[in-house]
Amino acid sequence: MKVPEAVREKLAAVRAVFVDRGYASQKLENLTGAEILAELQRDPRLRTIGGLQAVLDRANVESRRDVALSRALAETVLELANSLPVLDTTIVLRGRALRAKAFAAREQKAVPEARALLRQAQKLLATTPLGAVEREYSRLLEAYIANEMGEHVEALRLVQSAFETFTTLTHAKGKLQALLTEGNIHFERQDFEGAQTAYSKALPLAQSVRDEYSLAVTQANLGHCAACIGQVDVAAARFAEALPTFDLLGATGDRDRIMWEMARLAAKQERLPDAARQFTAVREEFLRRGMFMSAAFVSLDFAEFLVTRSRWNAAREWCRDLVDTFTAAGMPEPALRVVAFMKRCADSEQLDLQVLGRVRDDLREHLRAA
Repeated sequence: MKVPEAVREKLAAVRAVFVDRGYASQKLENLTGAEILAELQRDPRLRTIGGLQAVLDRANVESRRDVALSRALAETVLELANSLPVLDTTIVLRGRALRAKAFAAREQKAVPEARALLRQAQKLLATTPLGAVEREYSRLLEAYIANEMGEHVEALRLVQSAFETFTTLTHAKGKLQALLTEGNIHFERQDFEGAQTAYSKALPLAQSVRDEYSLAVTQANLGHCAACIGQVDVAAARFAEALPTFDLLGATGDRDRIMWEMARLAAKQERLPDAARQFTAVREEFLRRGMFMSAAFVSLDFAEFLVTRSRWNAAREWCRDLVDTFTAAGMPEPALRVVAFMKRCADSEQLDLQVLGRVRDDLREHLRAA
């Protein structure tokens, strides 16, 4: 039976996109952000639909490491997509780029912009049947933002809607991401039982679709749930499963979250030398990357543990060291003043949980104002 010419042309176009995406992925693999942007201007094959899909793949990876670069790549794809033919695949590409830009905006605390970008993406994706899957991924990001804004019922409604659509479309990766989103919403509300249920459902899906990163995230999230309900051995085992993948993929944020929780576990187990070493290592990593507020909150966690255990000399020594450490790392002056207040209280032997609670509240205020 002879294949109609229109069908042959469509299959050839799909193959071309696949080949271009593979070519671009390989070419971009070891390039820095600036080199990628320069190469996009030089190599026309990177500006094809497949090439730009690979650029968005890289933007997704960078969203876990360098949000500014992730946003720059998404914006570049949006600009270059304007010169492509108006096809269904181009519409999906633009919708995906809008979602990537919205994710970066959310990470940069620009919530109104993120929501506006998601509305734009969903409206665009609704114009083609090929946009159905990407539209639901946008809905999941919308759910994250709704939850962060305190709209918990709406967030879970969005997740359930996305899960049902992914089920209808038999899209296993989408179902996996919906379950992870549901689990994260429960976890943020300290509903650890609900979170565990969602993550446990996600685990076999992550294994079946062979998504190494999502599998590691699921294992890590189950570990965080276990830690929160006192299942220390279970938490440690889950973290041990997830860490090698995060290291391999360069997922520094995910890795640091585990290392921070492992430091807390060491403290809960009264392993003071291990806890001090692990809290210091996490703090130094955050400082190295300029994440001053995260470094400060890590320091507060250990200070609170020491005060709770009445280890006054160790608590005072830990707090006195913070000002010098944070000053050398370049912490902004407003936050540094808050840390200096904690040091003064330590020097005058007035350090207690009430003082540390005030410091935590002041740092949160600075974080909201940033």
